[in-house]
Amino acid sequence: MKIAQIIATLFVVFGCVLPSYARINETRQECIARYGQPVAADNETHLLVFMKGSFLIGINFFEDKADKILFRKVTQDILEKGEEISDDEIQILLKANGAGKEWRKIKTISIDRQWITNDGSIYAKYYTMSNNLILITTASSKREAEAEKSKDEKRLEGF
Repeated sequence: MKIAQIIATLFVVFGCVLPSYARINETRQECIARYGQPVAADNETHLLVFMKGSFLIGINFFEDKADKILFRKVTQDILEKGEEISDDEIQILLKANGAGKEWRKIKTISIDRQWITNDGSIYAKYYTMSNNLILITTASSKREAEAEKSKDEKRLEGF
């Protein structure tokens, strides 16, 4: 998979998602200062995509604050998906994005792994099949759910 395809995948994930990492609640300018110029951008979805070290980082912004971040390894496996993000890397990313809050693992019956901060303000999910780690604020998740509900209501209007 070429870099353009990887970036396209990030657009799909976000349209529907190592000395330094993006941080939840950083501004666009802070993210640009951290990573340099984005390798891709979509003004309609408020998405910037950066490449740093071994990671592609897709960041969605709301009111100029990062509120959804996807981490994906640039290096691919034989199935053309990003290589697995190690447990240590996941823990570092969670700690960097927890704003000093503790994370707790959510017990679920799933191959995917999930965490939430103790105050419930940030949720994270590692998608095992795609090797993507997504961190999202609870407020962003609620906005997405409301938008999806609105689409469903319009689609089913008149039934």
